[in-house]
Amino acid sequence: MTSMAVIVAVLTRYQPGGPSERANVLAFLVSPERPTSIENGLTTCRRWLRQLQRAKELNLMLPDATLLIKGADSLMGPVLTRSQQSVFRLNSFRNERKLDYMPTFDSIVAFGQLILAEYELLQHSENLMDDSTYAFLQSLALTGKLAVQVDGALMFRMVWLYLIAEAVTEEL
Repeated sequence: MTSMAVIVAVLTRYQPGGPSERANVLAFLVSPERPTSIENGLTTCRRWLRQLQRAKELNLMLPDATLLIKGADSLMGPVLTRSQQSVFRLNSFRNERKLDYMPTFDSIVAFGQLILAEYELLQHSENLMDDSTYAFLQSLALTGKLAVQVDGALMFRMVWLYLIAEAVTEEL
């Protein structure tokens, strides 16, 4: 079997840009799986953005913008909705770009990129402290010695809390 025959066989079997790929791309854009973890959110969000670009490359008739926004909303999942700062930034972006009542393709892509950036921020802020430091800060917050809510959403907040915890332990 020649190399040309192998290429023809692969292209005939998998048909890139064929009807099944088109259907899969459009179905994923409208209803992606809801992420349950930060890593899952990162991969799902990256895949959603790639599929959006692939739909543009294939010259597909994209679904209505409201359906794309619904798909982007499901990318947030329970992980991002736990972070109040992320929800605030995402809602501010939605309001500024008029996503709910006058969405454009560029604003939808930018919204997807913002969701990806929020997942990356959560991933990096989660890795800042180990579990023992986080548990120590939570115990201080629960006992009332540290009157700050510890949610681990932003990196600078965790560094600040860590410094406060160091100061509190020196006083104890």
